[in-house]
Order: sequence, then C-alpha cells, then structure tokens
Amino acid sequence: MLNATAQSGAPSADLPTWVIALMQSIVSLKSYLYSLPHLILAGDYSATILGLILLYFLLITIQKLSSLFLVTLQKTISLIITFLALLLIYSQFMERYAAEGLNMDTFLLGALGIIIAILGTIISSYALFKGTSKAIQTYQQQPQPTAQAPRATVRRAPHAVPQPMEIKLSPAQEEEEQDELDIAHFGNPKSLFSIDSLKNDKSLLSVIIFLVVAEFGVFSSTTISAPTPQIGLLIFVVFLALCFLFIRRSYKDYTKGLTHIGVTFALGTTLAVFLGHYWGNMPFSVLLSGGFFATDSLVALISGMALSLFAGSRS
Repeated sequence: MLNATAQSGAPSADLPTWVIALMQSIVSLKSYLYSLPHLILAGDYSATILGLILLYFLLITIQKLSSLFLVTLQKTISLIITFLALLLIYSQFMERYAAEGLNMDTFLLGALGIIIAILGTIISSYALFKGTSKAIQTYQQQPQPTAQAPRATVRRAPHAVPQPMEIKLSPAQEEEEQDELDIAHFGNPKSLFSIDSLKNDKSLLSVIIFLVVAEFGVFSSTTISAPTPQIGLLIFVVFLALCFLFIRRSYKDYTKGLTHIGVTFALGTTLAVFLGHYWGNMPFSVLLSGGFFATDSLVALISGMALSLFAGSRS
C-alpha cells in the first residue's frame, strides 16, 4: 500500500527497532495520504476505496447532513466501488486472455471475479434504490407543523367494539428487525445464503461479496504495497484498531460488527493469499511468511475489509 518512506532525516540508530519502524510508518502514511489524489487518477483501486470512504467521513464531520443524503451518499459510494471493480476485473481478464490465451486458471478466476463483481454491483444498485426510497418514506412520515384545528366532539355508539389497530413498522424498525434476523440465522447456512440475504446489502452474505469484489479489484489494478514487512504489520495493526473504533460508532449492533470483522478477516486473509498466488503471481513462500505484510495481498485484505465494514455499517 505504501512504497515510499520519504524521511526528513534518518532515525537514530540508538532507538529501538519498533520505534524506528513506527516513525517510518507515520512518515509513509502521511506521504501516502498526500498522494491519494494522484494515485486515484493513476488508477490505484485501493486508493480509490480509501479516498471515497475518507470523503464520506469528511463530509459528515464538517457539516451536519440529512439522513436522506447520508444514505444516498453511502450507497452511491458502494456502487461506484463495486462497478469500478467490475470494469477492472474485466479489463485484466481481457489483457491476460490476449497475452496468455484462454488457459484454465485465467478462465476460472476471471469468470469467478466477473460474476461476483456483477453480483456486488446488483446488490449495491438495489441497496441504493431501496435505501433512498426508505429514507424518503421516513422523511415524508415525519409530522409537519400545521395549524391546530378545533377539536370536534365524537359520539361513540354504546355497543361499538374497538377494532384492533394495525401496527406498521417504520423503515428504521424494519432495519433493526432485519439485524436480529441476521444474527439469529448466523448459525443456519440455508438462511444465511438466501435470496433475502442478497437483497440486504448489510447482511453477512453481502459483506462477504463486497470483500471478494474489493480484493479482486486490487489485484486487477495498479497498487502500492508497504516498503517493508515491519511497516506493513504496523499499518495493519493500526487499521484493525480503527476497525473496532468504527464499528463501535457506526454499527447499531456491536456484536454484528464484531462478526463482520471476524468473518472478513478470516476469509479475507485466505482469499488474499489465494489470489496473491494465482491472480497476482506471487510465491506461497512469501505469502505464508512475514513477507505477506509487504505485498499487494495485504493491500487487498485492508481494502476488502474496509469496503465490507463501510457497506455493512449504518449511515
């Protein structure tokens, strides 16, 4: 994710190794953030994911925005990221086909990536439409200030039987009920991988799909990895700490957020190693060692988890 450690001066050799690595990581992160616009324009997919997510949080920090706009913005960003991944995976597939021919590895992995990216784009599109519609409905249901009409006297028949009131859940209550169903169905694979799960962009199945889409997208574009395994490890530790802080603030159900982190970390690491070897042409000897933290596989893991948690959070 980072390949430059533009240092203002070499750290003192008397400092502990971990302190030197920490200082280098801070300098590298600062340099990387400053170069985000250039990297995005250069087609760096991981930088695009980070840039769009940072833009979202910058907007909600500097200005109080309506819930309707926040929902639309969050889901639009998810749609842009998944659609961009689809374009990148397809482009990479065609380039490999032109250079290597249609061998089995290229066909299977390319077809799998394209199919999952199409599925992720469909989920994001449906979520944008559904989320915006719910937000508009919630806004329209808010009581509007009106002039108070004179109270009319209503005579009730002596033997009238009161009719049961139909309870209609608000969109927010429907979202909370869906959260409870997701947690209840976590141990039931049949319910977890149902059509209803695909319709909900915040379900565990959709989160996994976003993870796969983002990792395929990273390996199908130019990206920048950490300059050393030590710096990469420190960056990943900081990223995990930020993930726990993020779900504390952005998930209504902290248990669900922890589930998303655990699942995306386990599956994402496995997928990053697998794609790193078969789609990124990196040797297992590097991917299964500490050298992992200085490869594009770490970038793919961070990008996949970031998109998954962002899409699975509540705006």
